[in-house]
Amino acid sequence: MNNRSVQPDLNQMSIFAAVVEAGTFTAAAKALGMPKSTVSKRISELEDRLGCRLLHRTTRRVKLTAVGCSYHAECQRIVADARAADRTVAARDGSLQGIVRVTAPWLLAEIVAPAMHRFLRENENVSLEVWITNRVVDLIEEGVDLAIRPGSLTDSSLVARRLGEVEHCICASPDYLERHRTVTKPSDLRTHACIAFGRMGTKRTWSFERDGKKTLVAVNGRYAVTSGALMHRAALAGLGIASVPKFVVEDDLASGRLVRLLENWTTGRGAVHLVYPSGRHLSPAVRGLLDVLVSTFGNNPPWSPRERNRKTGRREGI
Repeated sequence: MNNRSVQPDLNQMSIFAAVVEAGTFTAAAKALGMPKSTVSKRISELEDRLGCRLLHRTTRRVKLTAVGCSYHAECQRIVADARAADRTVAARDGSLQGIVRVTAPWLLAEIVAPAMHRFLRENENVSLEVWITNRVVDLIEEGVDLAIRPGSLTDSSLVARRLGEVEHCICASPDYLERHRTVTKPSDLRTHACIAFGRMGTKRTWSFERDGKKTLVAVNGRYAVTSGALMHRAALAGLGIASVPKFVVEDDLASGRLVRLLENWTTGRGAVHLVYPSGRHLSPAVRGLLDVLVSTFGNNPPWSPRERNRKTGRREGI
């Protein structure tokens, strides 16, 4: 083994210590709030980096090798020292410090940006890294602290705080509607150019509901995008009919630049959540940003259906 090529990795060491303490990869993964496959991968990477086997693996438990036993003692000491150092820094003057990584789609990031800017101004020792993407980022695997996500959540290992919901509406430009047949019912969309969200060739189905009856319509079109902002612009350009978040097009509907279709039908609606890994201790900086976002957008956020809130007086919770 070439010692000059070995770079210590505190993350791998802490995961190794957790596996030894828990006794199994499954128990360690649960305690750490990460997938079992990630825990196994990190231990394998650690052994590859060191060039030796640290654990004997069985179907029931793991057992330390001789070298693993010595290495574990050092890991425990180093991890404990690192945690003590974190506590010392956090308690030094009460100020927030460190890097916070956030991911969000552009349409939502654009709205929450002022709150994040205010957070940065008030916490000069905090750095903020924002990833703009529609992709569902693996928070643990990619080292992201918080995600702002629309739609349903599929990863039960994440903690989620609800921030209202997004209502979609079907709309098109007056120019497009002058050149094509009138849309009076959802099935009419089958003969129209519908702007798809996603990849070309992927089957797209839009959902509608009225009087307790749900209708699904397969739509087609020549333009597919993975950006809500581009979909909005395409609708304005008369390229087709779009299903977009209502809060994005409210001004266009009011000015007549876009026309809402099928108003008597309820279209797609989905919750917005702030999510972060469960079982993972939040740093004071991450907790601070989380609290700012919840306090700013937890009640009646700008992306929630405004008309319904005005009529019912209901305020969306988290």
